[in-house]
Amino acid sequence: MFKAHVHEILEMIHASDKAYSVAELQEAVISHFSEDTVFNSCSINDMSAAQAIEFLVQRGKFVPQQSGSPAVAAAAVKQIAEHLRNRLIITTAGFIQQKSANLRLAIKQHRKPARLNQLNIMLLCIFNSGIGNLT
Repeated sequence: MFKAHVHEILEMIHASDKAYSVAELQEAVISHFSEDTVFNSCSINDMSAAQAIEFLVQRGKFVPQQSGSPAVAAAAVKQIAEHLRNRLIITTAGFIQQKSANLRLAIKQHRKPARLNQLNIMLLCIFNSGIGNLT
């Protein structure tokens, strides 16, 4: 059994630059990925190709077509990009908060941080400037 993310279906549609009906897309997905591939999204796991396509239709990320207009809704592309950007920001902010907390604790305890490297120096500058409070 293979696993893929539903965004990979959108990428496949976008790369083909073809308009699909639901039946055509299901056939293309099975042909591209294989019949035993299961699809995951950020909220649902282990969907069949048909379920994944229905999921994309319900979310407005795939608009079934009868003729040659774009198959991926422009809003879906924007939404995916925003989602990935937000995940990156959240991950980075969490990392900086953890590093800042460790550095503040070391300063409070009057001890030298384990590694006074460029990242710690940068965080110390941000912390001392007053803009390092991300909460």
